[in-house]
Amino acid sequence: MMTKWILTMPFLVEVSQKIEEFCNLSFASTKQHVDARNFRISRDEIGFQTLVDWFSSHDPFPKYEHLLSIASGIVADEIINCHNAYEIGVYCSSKTVGNNFDDVIC
Repeated sequence: MMTKWILTMPFLVEVSQKIEEFCNLSFASTKQHVDARNFRISRDEIGFQTLVDWFSSHDPFPKYEHLLSIASGIVADEIINCHNAYEIGVYCSSKTVGNNFDDVIC
């Protein structure tokens, strides 16, 4: 159920409501759009606020002194350089200019 709720993108509810008001249309009365009824909207707002409150007290990305894998929790040592991927890519790309690809060493 939580996955379904998250995938409905509750932040778009207000956008949809404003578009309806602007166009003077409403789709809340058809069974096809039961998620747009007041009960569901208020329930989603309560659920959204609950989620915001939880993340306010449970930071999913705490600041660490070292690079840390979110998936495994492994702390990187000094040989890990994935955080420099862009700079390394630019450097390697610059080495390819005017050279054969086989001759490029990064």
